[in-house]
Amino acid sequence: MLDDLVDEYDVYKVDTSGDCYIVAGGLMARDEEGCTQIDDNADPESGAQKVAAFPQALMAKVKQVLYPHSGLPSSVRVGIHTGSCVSGLIGTKLPKFSLWGDTMNTASRMESTSQPDFVQVTKQTLELLTDQQQSIFKPSGGVFIKGKGNMETFVWSPHEERVKNSLHIRADDTVSELASEQNWSESDLVSDLDHTWSASGLLSDVDSVMESCLDNMGRNAIYLGTGSDSGGVFTKGKGNMETFVWSSDEETAENSLHI
Repeated sequence: MLDDLVDEYDVYKVDTSGDCYIVAGGLMARDEEGCTQIDDNADPESGAQKVAAFPQALMAKVKQVLYPHSGLPSSVRVGIHTGSCVSGLIGTKLPKFSLWGDTMNTASRMESTSQPDFVQVTKQTLELLTDQQQSIFKPSGGVFIKGKGNMETFVWSPHEERVKNSLHIRADDTVSELASEQNWSESDLVSDLDHTWSASGLLSDVDSVMESCLDNMGRNAIYLGTGSDSGGVFTKGKGNMETFVWSSDEETAENSLHI
């Protein structure tokens, strides 16, 4: 099913890694004999636009696949980044063509810090998209990426209401500033504040849970109360987890509690 979409949207299937399906745009071209080769004159804008169009069709397709245990439609997370990378063959027994580099790592981070049924892109990718494509993406408010710090990202989902509920509230934003930025009423945002969190990482083991706690600690925009109880941290795949905080600066600990 996904392989058919690769041909339809003229993107290149790089690999499948675990549950990840990796594609690239502006990478390959067909020669006169119909063989695939590296495109030395690739257009970055065209490549980014093709890759951005691919997940919109992908999300519609995966909804046709139901989870066997629940009967509910499947969901995917998508992350996109644009930049330079290194390509080549790896291995001697069964050589395999693949891509490496910071661009691949950043795209992976965009996927892992995204949410189900969301497409998250970096600013570098957004600037290469058509005006129509850009118009459907909303600023996420920033996502903390390990090794890079806070990155400006943009999100889209076929479920518009979920986009509004998932925006990360920045600590330096007031409700009115964010409402103005998104062209939404303040009452809409206020009613959804308790559903707002900053989710990051794939939480499949103890290290991941610890990483999520560190990522969330002290970065929420809304602070409340005193004491050592953090008020809970929402961790993707696990829901709200009861956590506790400590800081050598007691005032900082009190001011950073999560609602």
